[in-house]
Order: sequence, then structure tokens, then C-alpha cells
Amino acid sequence: MRQLTGAQLERLQDNPERIRNLCVLAHVDHGKTTLVDTLIASNGIISSRMAGKLRYMDSREDEQIRGITMKSSSISLCFSETEEASSDKYLINIIDSPGHIDFSSEVSTAIRLCDGAILIVDVVEGVCPQTTAVLRQAYIEKITPILVLNKIDRLITELKMSPMEAYGRLKRILENVNAIVGQLFASNVMEKAQLSNGNSKDGVFDWSSGLEDVDDENIYFGPEKGNVIFASATDTWGFSIFEFTEVLSKKLGMNKNALLKTLWGDYYFDSKTKTIKKGAITKGKKPMFVQVVLDNLWTIYEAVLVKKDQELVEKVIKSLNLKVNTREANHKDCKIKLNAILSAWLPISRAVLRMTVEKLPSPLQLVPERIKNFLAGYNKSFDCLLPETKLLYNDLISCSSNEKTAPLIVFVSKIVPIEKKFLPENKPRLLTTEEIAAKREAARKRHMEGLLNKLESQTIGIESQKGETNNTNKEETNNESQTIPDVELDEEFIAFARIYSGTLRKGDEVLVLGPRHNPQVGTEDFSGIPKVKVGNLYLLMGRELENLSEAKAGSVFGIAGLSDSIIKSATISSTPFCPAFTEVYAESPPIVRVAIEPENPYDMSKMISGLKLLEQSDSCIQVIHESTGENLLLTAGEVHLRKCIDDLENKYAKIKVTVSSPIVPFRETIVIPPEIDMVNESLKDQKKSVLKTESELKKEDNDSGNDEPEEKIVISNDRVTYSDEFFTVTVRAKPLELKTVQILEEKRNVLRLLNSGKTSAEVIESVKSSLDGSLKEEGFNCNNIWAFGPRKCGPNILFNKISNYERESVFAGKVSKLRDYDNSIVSGFEMATSAGPLCGEPMHGVAFIVEEWEIVEDKYSAGRVMTAMRNVFRKAFEIQPQRLMVAMYECSILCSAEALGKMYGVLSKRYGRILSDDMKEGTDVFQVNALLPVVESFGFAEEIRKKTSGSALPQLRFSHWEALEMDPNWVPTTEEEYMHFGDKADSENLARNYMNRVRKRKGLKTDEQLVQFAEKQRTLSKKK
Repeated sequence: MRQLTGAQLERLQDNPERIRNLCVLAHVDHGKTTLVDTLIASNGIISSRMAGKLRYMDSREDEQIRGITMKSSSISLCFSETEEASSDKYLINIIDSPGHIDFSSEVSTAIRLCDGAILIVDVVEGVCPQTTAVLRQAYIEKITPILVLNKIDRLITELKMSPMEAYGRLKRILENVNAIVGQLFASNVMEKAQLSNGNSKDGVFDWSSGLEDVDDENIYFGPEKGNVIFASATDTWGFSIFEFTEVLSKKLGMNKNALLKTLWGDYYFDSKTKTIKKGAITKGKKPMFVQVVLDNLWTIYEAVLVKKDQELVEKVIKSLNLKVNTREANHKDCKIKLNAILSAWLPISRAVLRMTVEKLPSPLQLVPERIKNFLAGYNKSFDCLLPETKLLYNDLISCSSNEKTAPLIVFVSKIVPIEKKFLPENKPRLLTTEEIAAKREAARKRHMEGLLNKLESQTIGIESQKGETNNTNKEETNNESQTIPDVELDEEFIAFARIYSGTLRKGDEVLVLGPRHNPQVGTEDFSGIPKVKVGNLYLLMGRELENLSEAKAGSVFGIAGLSDSIIKSATISSTPFCPAFTEVYAESPPIVRVAIEPENPYDMSKMISGLKLLEQSDSCIQVIHESTGENLLLTAGEVHLRKCIDDLENKYAKIKVTVSSPIVPFRETIVIPPEIDMVNESLKDQKKSVLKTESELKKEDNDSGNDEPEEKIVISNDRVTYSDEFFTVTVRAKPLELKTVQILEEKRNVLRLLNSGKTSAEVIESVKSSLDGSLKEEGFNCNNIWAFGPRKCGPNILFNKISNYERESVFAGKVSKLRDYDNSIVSGFEMATSAGPLCGEPMHGVAFIVEEWEIVEDKYSAGRVMTAMRNVFRKAFEIQPQRLMVAMYECSILCSAEALGKMYGVLSKRYGRILSDDMKEGTDVFQVNALLPVVESFGFAEEIRKKTSGSALPQLRFSHWEALEMDPNWVPTTEEEYMHFGDKADSENLARNYMNRVRKRKGLKTDEQLVQFAEKQRTLSKKK
């Protein structure tokens, strides 16, 4: 099909029924960009020979160098079954997304704009971790996927499999993918059943309830369902079984539907009876798929690549009735000859685009549940929305472009930097006759002015000398007043958007609804919502852009002029009653933190401006400006960090910056004591806190001439009591179970909104019921929860067990029954959980129980109560067995058998832990899954590639927080321990090493000695 112009593609968006919005998802190096190249070549945008080599959608230089996609890019293609017909053309908007885990946020932004997806799986590597991750993201967003089993040519050329062996491998991979889909479906059904039914009366919930009543037939992949394609993107061929059923039904005279059900599966064709029978495997027969499809494929590969038999090749071309160019059919390069034959027989672009049109939904077929999630969010109920907001549901479901009846609703998923030279208005174009005449006239005038100036300059006199002096003075003045110019960007920020309702044109004034916009709050006054005038509209064509006069419902496009109003994502609407769409799901949160500063201190303002632009262009990073003046950059991983620093230095700030060593966060927790009587005299000596309490500091101060009451802290068993003349409080600390901590982390967004009134009662009740079940096992009650922390949504809980104080739970919303200094207690809890005593890192999985609280009012200030409570909470934490928690990466490594030992050596050196190591069937490649501390991961990928000569490919994904087994405060006590570990045991105590490293970075006190066993230096007297 020849390439269509921008105006022709624009006309195709008038009918949303013939629009398909889809993204391409896969693990890294599974063939996404190569497949997209073949689809682009079908529209004549690039040559078919360059498909897979050009990597058209990878427009960044580092993408081409590394060979991986780092950002999602969109292109609009046209598909039609016939070249001549114009009424059956479809507009297909394809978004190519990255496969590397560090750029999973780009996958999330792509999925949000789409209704369907193409999931690609390499049949040699099989299902990989990122395959599971992108499937989970697609399932959360309720989009429909189709499956492409890619790189089948590797089974023939590399693994030397027979057609029967290849069939078994394809079948197992399909089962693995369906197993993941089944797990996602089952967990979703059970969660809904729990939300609707709650816990049973006896406190035991039936997790299998609801599964037997739900039909899951349509969620799985199956060739007979028409949602699976077998392909080789590099050899430009691909097919679904529909292509063969059409041919076989005519050849065998059989029913097409019957062939469709039997071409894949345990069926074989009996040549004697000319019928299809079941039981191919048990009877030792070849299945139909092997007989009809794979045997023919293997024959072509053998004829072209192995035997190189030209007569056999011509016979194959003739038997299949293929139209192959004579030059390509006789080409000396076997690869070119193979591609020509297979692309003529089974063109991959036709198979993929046809299945896209037939199986993926149009914008008119949006899932109702997905629309309700857009409007209500995941933390609110659709029924609690305002009537004006509920009416928008019908506009979204109908995808209407009527300007009079349908309000404008647009979602911007991210801001895309586009080089200015690629903008349509900056491209060179052919001049008209009038413009050529005008340019000639202007050139003639400039020539005449030049002649006049030359005659005037020949007159030399005093006036000219004065003029030179004056000019010199002016230049000196200008040089003195010259300031540093702003950084001129070579890129312009374009909003990457999808329009769900209405029509948008250049110059329209729209409302920009930020992520916190809620029409239920402040419905009487919407004057604070910013209004923005829309700039140019663009049709995104990969590296190129085309101007749009208007954008209608169902289209994916770009908007200029919104970069000053949108940071990462936003909702644009013509009505203030439209809520902000839910935030994009993040599979990999930013975990790697570095401090940056300019090499030249005078460039600080440029660097800060560049950081703002960088944060706007990348949806995954976070920029934090500390009160101390430190500028922190948070990224998803090491590869992502390098990309961000490169963009900052070369695009947005255009200065050289200094990057600190990665700052990895830690957590502090406590564990269950090994013995009941844990607090004894020897243990107290070992558990002394490095950070002293306020009362201890006052006692050490010789100049204490104040009238403050005497303070004391008493430790009895596992309780800490703080008392003075006016204030007494008793606190106990206890570790929370892992199940409870997981619930708190999963419901973090709901807990953050508890006191804001933005969460429905149903959602609050569901969180409360799920927490209540796990807390009852630990002896707690949800009705006694005072607060969560830190930041009111963390994985730590403050419980109220005060006998004479009945306080409403935090789940009650705005609590009315409060004693004086109640908020000071909560603030002290926030301060304590934000910075623990080990190294000032946040606490994780700790419950604090306040058992006694007596205070004489009007004798204390709120600040003093807050500080005292912070010290009490910290002391209650210190008397328990303390542990340091490290962030852990889930590490997936594909490694050859020869390099397995070297790979294990690198992992053990960095304190990694092997979870599984399974050999991929039919190959010598191992799939190794391990856990690796994030703090030890920097330079890991580079080191493992060097040690294994590039045969090991790691993928790192943040998994969880894990407590180190070693107590960071442990010191040797017995003679054997002194003999084995030494006086300090620093060399073996990994937790202590991590703790001291963090304390040094923060400027806190450590017990390390810089000089030990030094020789005594003699001081010489200096005689005058």
C-alpha cells in the first residue's frame, strides 16, 4: 500500500468505528521494533528491505547505539484488504513501547491511550519477567491483547528443531502465557468477591468464592480463537490459522469452521478416509498444524538455506502460486531470496493488521468498567459521583464528536520532546511563483542598498572617526551589561494525548485539570482551574509529524502549547465537572537516587531549569530540592539514570554536572525476640542507642539552670515509660506481620486520602475489613488504630490502648473525640517513624501501642509533648531486636551453560541469592532468577557481561524490602567470637557496614575509629 498523506489520514478519523488504537508490548529484544518496522513498510514509509534494520521508531541516538527502545513512540498507519477500495480503510494508531524494565513507565503511558495491544513473545527465550509485567499492566487497564509468537525461524536455523519438536515448544509457550492470564483473572475475581461480600462471620474468607460463577473462556489466547499469530519479524512472514483454513476448505472441500477448530490441537488428517480424526499424539500421527503448516515452512527453509537447490525453490514458488520478483528469486544472497518467498506467501503485515482490525476493539467499544475507573478512580465508587459527572459516562461510551452535545474530554499521558527541525512548520517546502517573485524583489533591494552603503563608506573624515569612537564606547557598554543568556532548546514539548469525547481545534480554550482536581470539592467555584489556549495539533508519525486541522473522538495525537501548564500528565476538558483521570499505573517505581550539582557553580540556575524540563519530559523520574540546597534525582534504574544525565547535559541544561554515588534508601524495623525475657542487663548494654534522647542530653549539660521538671525513662520488660511531674506515657513496640505490611503498602493511596474525604465509604470499609482480618491474628483491632506513618500512609501503625480514652478510629474520617495534645502524639509518631535511631531512615512494619497517657493540661507546650513522644517511640524501638532493611531487586538472567559458574561468582560477590535456575527446553540457555540488593547492583550488568563475555543478560526489577539477619549493633561477647570476628566484627557485619555508610553520608556519629594501633609520634620542640 502506498503512503497516505496527512490530510488523507486525518479524514480517516471521522469514523471512530474504523479506528484502532494499540500498543506493542514485549520483553526486551523480543522483536517489537522489528515488527513495527514491517508494519511501517507496508504503508510505503520505509523500504521493506530496511525493515528491522532501520529501527524507524527509535529516533534517539542512544537508542540506536544500545539497540533498545527507551521511549514510546506513535505512528498512524492505514490498512485495507484491497488497494482500490477507499471505503474499507482503517486508521491504525500504533505505539511502540520499550521492553527494558527501567522504562516500564513508558509502557504504562502507552497502554493508557490504547484499547488493544500486540503482545510479542520470543519462542526461544519464552515467557520472561517483563512479559508478565506488561500483561499485568494491560490487564489492569482493561485492554484487549493479541499474541504474536515471534522468531520461529530461530527454532529452524539455531536450535535445529524438527517440526514436531517446534510444535511442542509453541504449545508449551502458549500454555505459559495463558497461565499468567488465568492468575490475573482469578486474583481479580477473588478481590471483587471480597469487596462485595466482605469477611464471613467466623472471620475466614472463602478465597475461591466467585470463580465458579464467572466465564473465563474469552480471556485466553488460542489459535482457533483467531488471536494468535505465528511469525518471524526478521524474515517478514507471519500468519494466523485463518490463512490456511481458507485455502484448505477449498482444496479439501471441508467446512471452514470445522477446519478452524481442528487445525490446532490433537487432530490429524487421515489421507485414506480423507477425514480429520482426534488423538494424533497417542496414535503417533502428526497433528494437522505440523502436517499443513510447519512441514511446508521447514521445506522452504531447507531448500533455500541448507540445500540451496534452485530447482526446488522454483518448484515451491510455482506450487504455492507466488508472485516473486525474478531478480530476488535468483539472488545469490539466500536471506534475500528467503524473505522474498515467505513475504509473498505469508506477509506478516497483512496477518497482524487484519487481526488488529478483526479482534481488537474500536473506540466505540470501550469497556464500561474502564470508563468508570477513569471517572471515579480506583479508590472511589462511581455511585458517589455528582450527577453532572455521571452524565459524562454516556459521552465517553458513545465516543461522540458532536461539538454541541458532547463535551471535550482529552487525557494527556505524557509530554514528548520533539526536535524543532521535525515540526511541520519548520520543514523546507517548495515555493510558489508569487513567493519566488517576492524573494527576487527583496534580493534586488538588498543589492541596491549595498551599493549605496559602499559609496558612503568611501568618504573618510573626522565625523567617521568620531563615529568609530562612539561605536567602540557602545560596544564596551554592551559588553559590560551583557548577561548569561537562557538555554535555547532544540526541542519543543508536545502533549501526547487521546481524545475520548468532543472535537478539539487549534486556538480552543480548554480547562487543564490537574491530578488533584476533584469536582466534588468546591463545586460552587471553579475559578481556580487554569484555562489554556491550544496550539498546533499534530498527527504523530514516528520521527515525523503532520499538521492536523482538528482532532475528533477516538484519535491519538499531539498538542502544542500545553507545556507550561502540564508537568507529567493531565486531563483536558470543556467542563469543570469532569474529574481528573486516574494516575497511570507504575510497574517500576523510582528507587535509584543521586545528588547532582553543576561543575561550574555559576550554572546552578541553568541546572535547576534543566531539571524541571527533564522531569516534565520523563514520567518516571522525580526531582527533589532539599532545604539544605541539595538537588536529588530519582530514577528507575542504572540505565534510566544514564539516559537522564545525558539528556540533562546535552538537551535541557547544556552544562556539565557532577553526579554523586547512588543514594540507595534503607528501612529500619524490629523482629520478634528469640527469647521471652529479652530485656536484661547485658542486652541493655548491647542495645544502647547511638542517638541519645533529649533527657539524656540535658543531664550531660553542666549549664542546666532552668526550672524544667526532672525527666526519666523507665524500661520494664518490653515497655517504655516516660514520666515527669506533669506528664506520664507508656509505649510498647511490636513488629507487624508480613501480611499486614503488604496490605498497608498495597492500599497506600487509599490511606493517603482517608482524612481528605475523597474516598468512598465502600472502599474504606474494604480496606478496614482486609486489615481487620490480619490484625486480629496479631491481637490488634482496627477500631484502635490511631494513625499510620510516616506521612499518614506508611507501613507503621499507632494503636490506642489507653483505658480511659475512647477515641474514634482513623477510618472514621474526621475524628471528633479528641483530647488536648492528641495531634502532638501523632506528630511525635510521624517524626519517629520518618527517621529511626539506626541511621535516620524510615521505619517499616512497626506497631506502637500507647497504653498509658496522663498529662496535666496548661503545663506543657504542644512542641514539648511532640518531642518527648518522639523520644519515647524511638526508645521503645531501640529495646527491641533492631534490623536494617535493604531494597531488593528481582534479577532475571539468561545465561549460557558455559558462563553459568562465572555468573554465580558475580552474584555471590554482590550478596545475591539464587531462587531458581532452570534450563530452557531444547537449548543450552539457563533462566536464572535471583534476588540482589539494590545497594550492590550498580555496575552489576556491566560486570556480568565482562565476566561472561556478553553471554549473560540481566534484567533488574524492584521486588520488596528485606530485613538483614545480622543485628547492626551486635558485638562479640564470648572468647570464641572475639577469636573469629575480632574486637568490632566490622568485616563480617554487613548490616553495620551499611548503617555506618548511611550515617557518614548524613553526618551522623559513628563508632568507627579512623586510626588504630598507630605509632606514637614524638613532638619536637622548636627552639627560637
